[in-house]
Amino acid sequence: VYAGASGLAAAVVERSAPGDTSPVPVVGAKRVEAFVASMAVLLAGRPVVPLELSDAADRRGRVLARLGARVVLAPAGFDPGLDGVRTIAYDADGTGREEAFAPMALAPDQPAAVLFTSGSTGEPKGVVYDAWLLDYVARHRHHFLGHDPGRPVAVAGPFSVSLPLAVTAVFGTRLVARGGDDIEGFFQWVEECELDHVAITPSMALAALRVWPGGRRLPSLRRVTTFG
Repeated sequence: VYAGASGLAAAVVERSAPGDTSPVPVVGAKRVEAFVASMAVLLAGRPVVPLELSDAADRRGRVLARLGARVVLAPAGFDPGLDGVRTIAYDADGTGREEAFAPMALAPDQPAAVLFTSGSTGEPKGVVYDAWLLDYVARHRHHFLGHDPGRPVAVAGPFSVSLPLAVTAVFGTRLVARGGDDIEGFFQWVEECELDHVAITPSMALAALRVWPGGRRLPSLRRVTTFG
């Protein structure tokens, strides 16, 4: 994770104005790559704002405008739709860079992440995680779940709300992730990866229970937790 995030962090700093501390949105499409890009933003000493590629363009545009975003990390070819916003392709830019990057530490009371609500009942609202809170959540999940390097952190659900859980990957555990919009694909994913624990959203858990295939067994699965 650090090796992949280091080059992207350097790209964030290079393409930002000196002293810029504005939030940096990360538009998720490829889940694991988006999580690595989020780590890059934190290494660059900036608050990260995870967004979904599947969001309506007008909703995403309103969020970017409210944030005053100047740099966005996104898949190659992404158009932010706003003047003056630079795009860094997290699946191309920064890769292959070998120079070490000195992380820019966030103070405990500095914002580290802003997670936006869906906006289903009105305008999307930003929930701020200060650095100490994001650190606490990651450490708590790591301790509670008992992760070790041989057991992956398995996350299924929207990238925009799963970031605090994925941060547990900094403890050296392997991260596997997928979206939460394909229940049958979720069952296959658990089988193929031989997962013993997965973290999913409550709505996905209910959907999985409603369509649980009769007679189907998932022998590796021991625990399901929810987040979001």
